[in-house]
Amino acid sequence: MLINAFVSVPGGKSPSDAQNDISIYSLSYADRKLLAKGPKMHIRDSWCHLDIELPLALFHATSTKKDLVTTNTVNQRSEIALPDNLDSEMVIELVQHLKNLVTWKQHPRMLSSYKSTYKDLQLCSVGEYLGMKIYTQHIFNWYWARIRSGHLPSYADIDAFTAVETPVGESLFKKLVNYIAKLDFENRIPDPVEYKEYSQSNQRFGTAVALARAKIQAHFDYLDRKNREEAEAARQAAFTAERNKVRIKAAKDKAAQEKAKWDEKKKVEADLAARVKTKMTSSGKKVWKPDEAGYIRRVYGKNVPA
Repeated sequence: MLINAFVSVPGGKSPSDAQNDISIYSLSYADRKLLAKGPKMHIRDSWCHLDIELPLALFHATSTKKDLVTTNTVNQRSEIALPDNLDSEMVIELVQHLKNLVTWKQHPRMLSSYKSTYKDLQLCSVGEYLGMKIYTQHIFNWYWARIRSGHLPSYADIDAFTAVETPVGESLFKKLVNYIAKLDFENRIPDPVEYKEYSQSNQRFGTAVALARAKIQAHFDYLDRKNREEAEAARQAAFTAERNKVRIKAAKDKAAQEKAKWDEKKKVEADLAARVKTKMTSSGKKVWKPDEAGYIRRVYGKNVPA
């Protein structure tokens, strides 16, 4: 792998150019110092105020973004052009750290926090841009965990979060803004007067928090409206169910009454038929009651004296 790391064509691909998931911290000193040899590349800013030399093999061994390296058409050297939102000092710090890793004989140490929010965020931003996030991720994670745990940063820290407009800085800025907006919405800002003054002085932060708070309010209103609509729907459903229950009971009662009425009528008719049949088959003179005479007339078509 280390032999393949020595490539002279900027951006050229080799079997070692796969995404680097393992840092060079785990390599022996003998292996690490090999990365200091071979062709060099340069990292520069757009104003040419910054121009740092780095072994190309070391870059390939530590970066997941091999395609950042291009060839300068003027001097034919391999180089990376940095965006203007990266701090030159922290670019130098990260590159120097990598250089130290391949020259120190002692066990390599991870990058330490600079105890400065701005510098730390810039360092993480440099690592992310150069594809060397694995060397700065622990610092980023510390800030992310602090915000997530409910730690309220100082206004100086908020200034730093606001100033670092990089993908890394933006992710932490949004995390912070959403947290502060939630505190503001819940009226849990410990110093509301001073906070209001600060929000007015830091326009980017104040505007972002106002938008985030508006989204929280909109979501709260939506949930409130949804709960009221669901409660009303449940009330209507209960009313409709009760009304249907009453209607069904009334229909069943009416059907039962009709059935009882017809059952009684059938019983009376059966009793009448039995009496008529008994009299018709008996001997002697028949004396017919009006209902019996009516039955004979209706069923047999005969008129008998009643």
